[in-house]
Amino acid sequence: MGRGLSRENIIPILYRPFDVRYTYYTGQSRGFICRPRPEVMRHVLSGNNIGLIATRITKDEWDCLVTKNICGHKSCAAYDINTIFPLYLYDITGKACSLTCQFITGLEKAVNLVFIDDGRGDLQTTVGPEDIFYYAYAVFHSPTYRNRYAAFLKIDFPRLPLTSNQTLFRRLCSLGAELTALHLLECDAPAIASYPVAGTNRVDTVRYAEPTAAAPGRVWINAAQYFQGIPRKSGISTLAVIKSWPSG
Repeated sequence: MGRGLSRENIIPILYRPFDVRYTYYTGQSRGFICRPRPEVMRHVLSGNNIGLIATRITKDEWDCLVTKNICGHKSCAAYDINTIFPLYLYDITGKACSLTCQFITGLEKAVNLVFIDDGRGDLQTTVGPEDIFYYAYAVFHSPTYRNRYAAFLKIDFPRLPLTSNQTLFRRLCSLGAELTALHLLECDAPAIASYPVAGTNRVDTVRYAEPTAAAPGRVWINAAQYFQGIPRKSGISTLAVIKSWPSG
């Protein structure tokens, strides 16, 4: 390392969706990173944490993403300001959940479970911050939620509706945990697609071809290469992700 540099400042960063790289992070404004946002990112760096990335004023199609690392300006959305919401906050006294007392009280009343301030509950008598994160992550990725609140999601951060149905709540927590692990690349999804043609792998013009009798749905990334076997809903989501990748 050069004079004055420290290996401890080399840390992982979510640069683009599912694209974790490394950066030199000091938290100093106008340094290697011009606007490092230490008031937020320090909570991600201080210990075990998880965060939701979302947008507020959204010109593109609204989306959200999970991260365990600090994130860059285009880590979730290519054209809109990306904001990270850490689940836990750290200070000299230790770790605390970032959820407000008012929200926790409302949730306890709705699902008739007792809130614990760290980790996961048993979802029979207790519920933890990470359960709530997984519930929210499942809801925010629901097509029904996105369609119903499409206009609102263009102008503000997502709001989380609560259910009083314990069975539904548990199921959404489970689905959200599974989706979180997939988006963090901590587990593999069942294979539904193939990438059959070798080539440059360069992302040029991205387009989706509907399934036909002769060929399944395809997401093309250039004139010769494509992902094959992708149904329409997955194809539209895949387009949004690939379009945020840097070309080359």
